[in-house]
Amino acid sequence: MSKLRLPKGLFEKNNHIWYSVYNSKIGKTEKKTTKLAAIRANLNEAKLIRTNYLESLKENKVVIRPIKSNIILLRDAKLAYKTARGITGEQNHIDYAVKIAVSLFGNMDVSNLTIEHGDLYNIHLRDNLSYSKNTIANYSKAMTSLFTFLLKRGKVSLLPFESTPGVKITPKAINSEDLTKIFNHLSTERKIKNRTIPPNLEAVKLLKLLLYTGLRIGEAVKAKWRDVDFELGTMTVGSIEEGFAKQRTQPDIMPLTFQAREFLKSIYQGQSKTEKIVTYINRSPKFLERALFDIFGNSRYYTLHQFRKTFITNLVESGMRPERTMMFARHKKYQTTLDHYNERKLQEAITNANEVVKLFDV
Repeated sequence: MSKLRLPKGLFEKNNHIWYSVYNSKIGKTEKKTTKLAAIRANLNEAKLIRTNYLESLKENKVVIRPIKSNIILLRDAKLAYKTARGITGEQNHIDYAVKIAVSLFGNMDVSNLTIEHGDLYNIHLRDNLSYSKNTIANYSKAMTSLFTFLLKRGKVSLLPFESTPGVKITPKAINSEDLTKIFNHLSTERKIKNRTIPPNLEAVKLLKLLLYTGLRIGEAVKAKWRDVDFELGTMTVGSIEEGFAKQRTQPDIMPLTFQAREFLKSIYQGQSKTEKIVTYINRSPKFLERALFDIFGNSRYYTLHQFRKTFITNLVESGMRPERTMMFARHKKYQTTLDHYNERKLQEAITNANEVVKLFDV
């Protein structure tokens, strides 16, 4: 035991001088080492280290001690980044971006990553059909943000992950011929090898509900018969009993087209008001993917949301004014509806231009 007498706040442990400080930010007393040998010559320096740390707590600053090594692992970099920015939870882009990077390169020293690795990262995401271009952009921006954070702290000497711009691709409307093929395929009994697959009439009902009303898939599978008013020709979307969708403060009451009213009347068989219009409760689009593959192979791919796109396109093609189309589509912003009209004008301009070109025999 050393006979060195230490002032208040300092204590000896393992032949080194340590200090204790109450940290109000975490609500407990911290015990930290000064990394100084327990000798009289180091007392003043140890007291100064403790005093400086106390002052840093008062100023709400984080003391960053110099790190001799420039090595930092990818997962540690993510943790440092999230801690510095106060990010909690696992549902954010930086977690997924690092997860993909770890799967590609492993949990390696990020200061060794080069620009070629960044190119591989972007190519990997572009080639993977499970990621949209907007998702690629979000991941790339997250990795760029992480490496900018590391660059400022001297952990890396370059930015290996370059941001890839997201491309917003508006889903196109489904043409009438393809619609007919899809409905016929799902409505017909089929035989595959020794197995007979019955018609998927509930899937047909779901797709027609999307096509004739313009409902989103989440709204369609929750819709109940009490939401339909045949006398007024309206439908309530997002009832109080079912809860509201995102960014919705009250239910939407939308008008029904003549085609929508006739379709709903044709499938209404006196069901209870509390029953769902479509009993197909599986929101997965797998049935649609299988049908599309059986019909078109790999030459066609449509999503459930494109049935809503087709509904709005049909309203535009019918000559309905934008203000009225907005009521049926239930868009919150007028510009969203107008985009469909601009798309129609663009198609008309292309058609007219092609006709003019033909006159010059180019």
